[in-house]
Amino acid sequence: MPDERPFFVVGSGPDLTVWQIQQAPDDPDELDNAYEQHRCDADGGIEIIYAASSEEARPPHVAKPSRPTSASART
Repeated sequence: MPDERPFFVVGSGPDLTVWQIQQAPDDPDELDNAYEQHRCDADGGIEIIYAASSEEARPPHVAKPSRPTSASART
């Protein structure tokens, strides 16, 4: 299994509407600085989740974003 690394999970609300999942810096100082920047910019909340991939960092109750089908992409 790959090593876990930090990811920022940015969202809001009691049911956590996730806006973004982004890999965070590994360096502790860079991580702190980036966290503070995201916290100031985020209108909601931000969490640091340690996972092997961004998919694993997604909270279990958060659905994957839907992709348009080829039919809906043409409309």
